[in-house]
Amino acid sequence: MCPFTLPFLLLETIKLTNPRLEHPTHSITASFDDLASGLRQLANLLAEHNFRLCYEPGCWATVCPTWEGCWALVQKADSPSIGLCLDTFQVAAGEYGDPCSGSGLIENRGMQQKLEMNFKASLISLVKDVPPEKIFMLQISDAYKMPESLEDKVVDGLRRRGRWSHDYRPYPFNGGYLPMIDVTKAVLETGMRTWFSIECFDGGILQRCHGKPEAITRRECGSGNPGRESQSPELGVETRKTEE
Repeated sequence: MCPFTLPFLLLETIKLTNPRLEHPTHSITASFDDLASGLRQLANLLAEHNFRLCYEPGCWATVCPTWEGCWALVQKADSPSIGLCLDTFQVAAGEYGDPCSGSGLIENRGMQQKLEMNFKASLISLVKDVPPEKIFMLQISDAYKMPESLEDKVVDGLRRRGRWSHDYRPYPFNGGYLPMIDVTKAVLETGMRTWFSIECFDGGILQRCHGKPEAITRRECGSGNPGRESQSPELGVETRKTEE
């Protein structure tokens, strides 16, 4: 097993108590000192077993919903065992996309041109501020533009972006609209060359594949898929297979 797989899956299990998820503000601390201390303690426990902690921003989080907030917390925790897990969906969905608007874009931050400029500036800051060795993983993920805007309320414990993330995230290049290539380029421009993964949380996928998701998995991961080959040059990096 690769050194990062187990800790990441472990965090997927225990992150219910992680402040990045959506909890009522009165139920968790907003103190960066306390949060950094907690992360450091967890990282120390993992380090004893030769694991490292990937801290991922969640666009619907109560605390640190952006990469900048998570990076500030990672810096404050100040541990070689703590780094970022950046997700193209989480970055773009928090600063660019909105499942509640008709356009699918954040509309309360001025004109679209201003939104585009702000998002580009954020990615430039990511390239400038985050050293490549502190990005432990990059997740490639997208989202559907909602045909009907989601209501801005909590449903089954999830806020609007949480529901969006939970059920409306297709395989990359399969109907999504978020600027995941721009985010990926920015992360690669930091010099990061480490673990990648693909995330898909598509609530309608079982219907479309007639109850056989393995067929879609084989199609998406197949080396002969022309859709993937046509997109990889846009990243401006060499892509190749590696053997474990």
